[in-house]
Amino acid sequence: MTGTVKRLSMLVLLCVLCVSASAELFSDVWDMYDPPQVSQKYLYRLDNAEIYTEPDFKFFCSSTLERAEVIYKYDFSTIYGPVYVVDPYDYGAKVWATRLNIGGTAELYVSVNGIDWHLIASGEDYGPAQRHNISKIIGGAGVVYVKFVVDPVSSHINSQFCRSQEDNPDFETPNVYGFEAKVVHADNGSCQREYYLSGDVNHNCRVELGDFAGLARSWMECNDPFDPFCNPNYESSNTFSDIWDLFDAEAAYEDYRYSMTNAEIYAPPSTTYKYYCPIEPGYAEVVYKYDFEQIYGPGYVIDTKDDSAEVWCTRIAGSGSKSQLWVSPDNEVWTLAASGTDNGPGVHHDISDVVGGSNTVYVRFSMTSGPDRTSAQAALSSSSIYDYLIYKPNVYGFRANVVQSQPQSCLGGNYLDGEMNKDCRVDTEDLMLMAQQWGKCNNSSDPECGDFIESGFYKAKTMFQTTLTYSPKSAISTDAMILHGHGLSWDYIETAINSWQQNGYSVGRMFFSDSDAGSIYTSGEWDGREHTDDIETDRGGGLFSVAGTRYYMTPTDGWTDYLEDITEKSLNNAGADAILPEEPLAHLSSGYEQSFKDIWVDYYNRPWEAGSSSLSARFDTGQLKCRLYEELLKKLYTRTKDIAREKNQNIPFVIPIHSMYSNVAAGLVAPLGRTTMQDYDGYIGQIWTGPINWSLNQYNGYDQSFFSSAFALYDYFTQLSVASDRKLWLLVDPVEDDPSHTWESYEGWYKHSVAALLSMDEIDSYEIMPWPERVFEDGFAMGGGVTPGPEDFRILVLTITQVLQEIQKGGQWHIDGVNEPTQRIGAAVADTMMWQTGGYPRLQNAYGLLIPLIQKGVPISSFVMERAGEPEYLSRFDVIVLSYEHFKPRYVSMNNSLVNWVKSGGVLVVLGSYGDSIDTNSRYWWEKLGYGSALEHLIDQFGGSANQDNDWQAGEGWVLRRQVSPGSFASSSTANNVYLPLLNSALAKIGRPAMQTPGFFRIDRGPFVIAHSISNPVSIQGRMVDIFSPALEVVTDPIVTVGSSGLYRDVTSQLQSGTPAVLHATHRLMSQEYAGNVLRFTLKGPDQTPAVARVAAPYSGIESNINVTGSDNQPVSFEFSDDGDTFSIKFNNDPDGAVVEIEYPQ
Repeated sequence: MTGTVKRLSMLVLLCVLCVSASAELFSDVWDMYDPPQVSQKYLYRLDNAEIYTEPDFKFFCSSTLERAEVIYKYDFSTIYGPVYVVDPYDYGAKVWATRLNIGGTAELYVSVNGIDWHLIASGEDYGPAQRHNISKIIGGAGVVYVKFVVDPVSSHINSQFCRSQEDNPDFETPNVYGFEAKVVHADNGSCQREYYLSGDVNHNCRVELGDFAGLARSWMECNDPFDPFCNPNYESSNTFSDIWDLFDAEAAYEDYRYSMTNAEIYAPPSTTYKYYCPIEPGYAEVVYKYDFEQIYGPGYVIDTKDDSAEVWCTRIAGSGSKSQLWVSPDNEVWTLAASGTDNGPGVHHDISDVVGGSNTVYVRFSMTSGPDRTSAQAALSSSSIYDYLIYKPNVYGFRANVVQSQPQSCLGGNYLDGEMNKDCRVDTEDLMLMAQQWGKCNNSSDPECGDFIESGFYKAKTMFQTTLTYSPKSAISTDAMILHGHGLSWDYIETAINSWQQNGYSVGRMFFSDSDAGSIYTSGEWDGREHTDDIETDRGGGLFSVAGTRYYMTPTDGWTDYLEDITEKSLNNAGADAILPEEPLAHLSSGYEQSFKDIWVDYYNRPWEAGSSSLSARFDTGQLKCRLYEELLKKLYTRTKDIAREKNQNIPFVIPIHSMYSNVAAGLVAPLGRTTMQDYDGYIGQIWTGPINWSLNQYNGYDQSFFSSAFALYDYFTQLSVASDRKLWLLVDPVEDDPSHTWESYEGWYKHSVAALLSMDEIDSYEIMPWPERVFEDGFAMGGGVTPGPEDFRILVLTITQVLQEIQKGGQWHIDGVNEPTQRIGAAVADTMMWQTGGYPRLQNAYGLLIPLIQKGVPISSFVMERAGEPEYLSRFDVIVLSYEHFKPRYVSMNNSLVNWVKSGGVLVVLGSYGDSIDTNSRYWWEKLGYGSALEHLIDQFGGSANQDNDWQAGEGWVLRRQVSPGSFASSSTANNVYLPLLNSALAKIGRPAMQTPGFFRIDRGPFVIAHSISNPVSIQGRMVDIFSPALEVVTDPIVTVGSSGLYRDVTSQLQSGTPAVLHATHRLMSQEYAGNVLRFTLKGPDQTPAVARVAAPYSGIESNINVTGSDNQPVSFEFSDDGDTFSIKFNNDPDGAVVEIEYPQ
C-alpha cells in the first residue's frame, strides 16, 4: 500500500502550470426582420444567423392570431472556419429575451441538431439582464439552432399591441432575442477534435485519477480476436466457398462446384496436372491465396468461432502416392489439415483455430506420386474423364465465415479503457505509459491547459512555399509559409525555418517523397550504402530523374526510413510546425528497377512481369506502386503523430499532391482516393498552368478550354475533402515551371485559374503561390527574361491574394437572377484509372464525362469512388455517371455502396463496354465472385443485364444502362444528341427539371463576383472594383466577354453610403477604421513592390490630408489618383506594415 501511495504522489507532481488559450466571442441579436425598430443597445451584429425556417412575424410578433415560429441556425465552421465549436468549458454560451408578457405564449428553445429541443426561456422573462446559460447543452457543438415561438391570444391585447406597433413603433420596447457564445477552434490535435491523449480514458482532456480508475476497471482484460483467451465480437458473416479444380473444371462433380476461381493462384503448380493429378512421378504442389480484404473490403477476417472455416477433399490415395492439404494464415507456418487417407466430401476439416481472425488464408495441395500404380498412372491411362470418374476425381474445397470486426473488438479500433499501447490488453505496460502522461491535458480552449500547443499552420488560410530564408522582397504576408528544402544542409534548414518564424509565420516543412534531391540517399551519404537499385527505371534501362540529378525513387523500406529521418529532424531539430511529404507518386512506365522486381515477387508471390508485357501486368505494376506509397505515407504520418504526442502538440500532416487527371495525363500513379480512408490532416491541391494543360492535351474534344480543365482539376480536390475533417488548401501559381512563356501568357492562364479556383465555394484556404522568388526576387529566369516580373503583374498577384485572404466559404450561383445552374451530378472516378487508362488520349473517357458539361456552364463534379461508403458524401449527389472502361472498382464494397445509394433514391447512369483483359483476369475480385467483369457484378445487383440498353427502377432510384463509350462525348454532336438528353432523362426520373446550360459561370461569394464566359457573355449589375485591374478601377455594370474570366468586388452599397472606406487593396490589408473623421488602415506587403488601395469618398484637397508612415515611423511618399467618387493611392510596400491616415473635414 505504501508503494502505491508513493507512486500516486509521484504522478501528481508531474502536473504542469498552464496559460490561457485564444477564442472568439460570438454574439447576435434577432430582430424579426425589422432592424429599424430595434433599440441600438441590443444590436451586436446582425445577419450572423441563417434563417433555417421562414417565419411569419411583423414587429416581433406573429402577424396572425395563429402560432408562429422561426428557427435560426448558427454554423460556426461557416462563420469562422473549419472545426470552430462552442467552448464546452467556459460556461459562456447564453441566450436572452426582452419582450412583453401581455397574454399568449412566447418561448425560446435551443438545439444542437434541430431535432431535440430544450426550452430555455418563457413569457415570464423580462429584459436582457435575464441571460440563460446554455453551455451544458451546446458546449462542443459546431452548429447551434435557436427557435423562437409565439402563440398570441385573440382575446387579449398581445396581438393588438403587435399591430399598434405599425403606427406607433415607440409605444413600447420591442421584443429582442439574443445569443452569445465563446467559440474556439477545436484544433486538430486537441481533444475538441476527439484527439485524446492515450491515457485520457474518460475523455475529459486531462490524464488524472478518473482515468486511473478506468484503467483499473479493465485490468488484465483483453479484446483481441486473434487471442484464444479473449472474447472477439463480429458483425454478420459472409459465407465464402470455393472449389479448386486443378485447371480441369469439367472434371469436377457438379455437386462440388460452388464458385470456381475465387482463389488467387499464389504459387503455380510445379508440374503439369491432368485430371487432378501430377502427370510426372515425384513431388508437386500448388498454393492458393484468399485475401478477404481484396474480396470483401477492409476489415474483413475469418470468424474465430468453431466451424467458421473448413477444408475438404475427395481423392484416391493410390498405391505409392501421397497427397496432402495444408493451410496457413501467413504463408510461413503451415498446418496439415488433411492427408491421403481421407475420402469423399463428407469429411470436412475444421481449421478455425488455424486461420480464425486472419484476413488472408493460404491453402497448399501437395502430391507425391510413386512409380507403381500411382494416381499419376491412373490419370495418364484414362482415355477420357469419364473413364477416370470411376476413381472419383480429386476435388479440394474451402469454406469460411468471413466477418467484419465490430467496434467491440480491438481489430475494429475500439480499445479497452486504459489500453494505451494498443496491444489489446490492459496490463503493467499501460500503467507505466499512463504514469508518463500523468497530469497532462490537450484542450486547446482550456485556460488551465497550457501544455498543449495549437497549430497555427493548420489554421492558416493562406500560405506560400519557398527554399529561401526570410527575404523582405518576397515576404507576402500570409498566415503561414512552407520551407521546401530536400537535399539542403540541416544547418540551412534550421536557419531558414527560424528566420520565417521570427517574422511571424507558422512554418511547415516540405520535402520530396518521390525523389532524391541532392542524391543524399542514392549516393550512400545517408547510411553509407548506395541505393541505385531503388531508382525508378524504364524498360530501356533509363533512369527517371529531373535534369539528370534528382532521381525518382521506388518507396522501399530504405527510402521510407530515410524520409522518416527527415521527418524527425524537421520537427525535433529544425522546429517545423507541420510535415508535408510532397508528391508521393511513381511513373507507371517504370518498375524495371531491381528493388521493385523483388517487391513484386514478394507481394504477388509469382515471377515479376514487365508492365509493358500486358494490360494486366501494367495494372498490377501501378497498383503495387500505389500501395507502396500508401504504406510510406502511413509510416510518415505515424512518426509525425508520435512526435506530436511526445511534444503534446498538434503537428499537421498534410499531403501536397497532383490531381487525378494530371497524374493520368503524365503517366503517374499516386494514392489519392485511398488517402480518404486515412486520418491525414489535409491536402494541398497542386494545380497550376502545367498540369491544367497536360490534362487538356490528353483529351481530343471539339469543345474544350483551359478554364474547363482547370475547373475539373480543382473540383477533384474539392471532392477529396468536402464532408470530412480533412482540410484543403488549393494552389494557384501566377507563372509555371516552363520559364520561356511571356508574362502576358502567364497572366491569362493565371486569371482563368483564379476564376476556376474561386468557383469551388466550399473551399476558402489557399497556397497563394509556390516560389514567390520567381516573381518578386531578382535574377530568376522567367517570362523570357529575368525577374522580378513586371510591376503591374506583381500588383495583380497581391490584389488577387487579398481576395484569397478575405473570401469565405459559401456562395450563390447565378444564371439570370432566378435560376441556378444544375448541380448534384457526379462523374465517377477511382485511383485505378491511373494504372488502367492506356493509349492516347489518356483522358478521353474521363474528360468526356466532364468537359462537355463544364463547357455548357454545368458545374459537374467528380465522384470519388473510394468515398462511396460515406453516406454524407453520397448524399451530395442525385445523379452519378459511371463507366468501367477507364477504371475498375478496387473493392466489391464500392459497387455495393452504389447499389444502396440507388435504392435510396439516386440515379446511376452506367455507360461503356466491358470484357477487357482486366475484366477477364482471374486475379481480381469480380472473377473470384463468379462474374466476368466488375460492371456485370454491379448490374446484376439490380437484376439487369449489362449487354442491354435499358432503364429500370431499383428501390426508390433508377439505373440507366447505355453501352455508348464516354469518350465519344468529345464529339459535340454526340454530347448534344446523346449525353445531355440522357442526363436530362436521369434528372426527370427523380422529378428534377432539365439541365440549365447558360454557357457561362457566375458565382457571388460575399462581396466578390467570380465569372467566366464560355459561349455567352456575363452581364454584372452594379459598381464593381475590377480586381484584375492593377489600378483597382471601379467599373459600372461590367460585361465578361466570351472566353474571358472576371473577378470583381461589389462596392455598390458602400459607394451609395458615402462613408470613407478602403474598397479593395493589395495584400495584406491588416486593418481599417473610420473614427473621429479619420480613416486609418494598415497594409503589409513585399518590399520593392507597390501597395495599391482604392478608397471611397474623396473631397477637394484630400491629397494634402493623406499621410503614409512606414514601420520605421518615417513618412512614405505616394502617388494619388482622383477618379470621381473614389481615389487610389500607391506607395512602396513595407513587410512590417505601413499605416495610412486620411483626414476628412468635420
